[in-house]
Amino acid sequence: MQVPELYSSLIIIAKKDLRLSKIGASDDDPYIEGVCFHCQQCAEKVLKAFLSFNGIKFKYPHDLESLCEECEKIDSDFTNVDTICQILTHYSPNKRYINDGKIPTSEMFEAIELAEEVLNFVCKKIYQEES
Repeated sequence: MQVPELYSSLIIIAKKDLRLSKIGASDDDPYIEGVCFHCQQCAEKVLKAFLSFNGIKFKYPHDLESLCEECEKIDSDFTNVDTICQILTHYSPNKRYINDGKIPTSEMFEAIELAEEVLNFVCKKIYQEES
């Protein structure tokens, strides 16, 4: 059973997280850890949106690898974003303070690209299935 309000709300919030990341990255003195955190949040919310779209209650609050594994049970194509989820999980709320001040700018821009890739991948899956 789909809960349209939940999955569509999660996609909207994921897009806002990505937008915040891009805005933050454009600052003269970006808060790199915060930008990367919002990239992780974007991926987390969009993976949860896919699970919700498929009637699955998600269990893992911030572990993108576990969320991606749950998505793979529904659609094996999610193996294509497995590595991205492993990378972005490092910016989760549970881990982001460990690296505070030590993430290079290049990694921040990579995180934005990866979050956008997961967002686009999942949106194609959901909106293609809705048609």
